Amino acid sequence: MKRKFLTNLKKYIQYAYKKGGAPSWCVPFLSLLLTTHVWAIPASFLELSPAERHLLLKGELIIKTKEIKESTWPQVTLYGKINTDPLLALSVYAAYDYQKNYVPAVIKSDPIKHISPTDVHVSYERDLPWPLSSTKYTTGNIVSKQSDDAYSINWYLVNSDSITDTKGMASFNRYQDFTIFKYTTIIVPNTVFAPLLKNNMLTDLSQSMTKIISHIETVAENSPELVTTFKEKIIKALKGIKVYEK
Repeated sequence: MKRKFLTNLKKYIQYAYKKGGAPSWCVPFLSLLLTTHVWAIPASFLELSPAERHLLLKGELIIKTKEIKESTWPQVTLYGKINTDPLLALSVYAAYDYQKNYVPAVIKSDPIKHISPTDVHVSYERDLPWPLSSTKYTTGNIVSKQSDDAYSINWYLVNSDSITDTKGMASFNRYQDFTIFKYTTIIVPNTVFAPLLKNNMLTDLSQSMTKIISHIETVAENSPELVTTFKEKIIKALKGIKVYEK
């Protein structure tokens, strides 16, 4: 939308300039905007230090933790670079029935209920590290569109046999020709082993995000049919269609 507006504005100023109604600096300035995307630096990227931005642009995952009162585990925020556009990245990430095919430790991921076209309850089962067994839980997942270059998904706990609460958000924002991915989660475990498993949780989360980013890029590059299918689901959901209802 912003690019279309600036393109049309540039055409208008070019016309006005020819007629003598616009200053000479307007056209090159707008050309600079259109080629450098100076208006589209996502807030998630600006949250990082210059050193962290440098690492992220090289493809490294940035991990930040924050101690919170409600959990023995910290709030975790991860930043990553995904080499595709935001809509495609969200589309693969939010293909709930497909997650069990590539997300580490996830055994089951079944959409079971629509609260609205964009709010879907998903039933999960996943393996947990020793001494815990597998766990079953259901989350609500809400996709949102902020602009053509910015999408997000929020989740909340519906029920679980191993955690008291979980919530979080993932955002997908265009920067240059790729996507800045920000993932924030809070997990309140319901086990006496929680303090001992803190480092395991951080390691597992980091490995999962690395795998997810890699898989999104693989799908984007090598699986055009999946890209079409996943994008259509998100576009339909944002238009008010319940895509998981039969």
